[in-house]
Amino acid sequence: MNMKDHILTALRDQFECWEELFATLTDEQITYPHFDFNWSIKAVIAHLRVWQQISIARMAGSLHNREPKFPKWVAELDAE
Repeated sequence: MNMKDHILTALRDQFECWEELFATLTDEQITYPHFDFNWSIKAVIAHLRVWQQISIARMAGSLHNREPKFPKWVAELDAE
């Protein structure tokens, strides 16, 4: 197995572990604020997803030697 396949397999395995864990939680458990700043599991996941999308845009820009193409909502955040 080459390194790319190894990394993709490991990422899929981790994603499946998270899916299995979240499937055991109720909506109340997912939305209950109990982390720093009273963040819920849902808020933490949303935060991580945002940064994942930003990171992917940056990596793609670097790979293609261009400026990152961020999702439209990123520009909307700067407007606030």
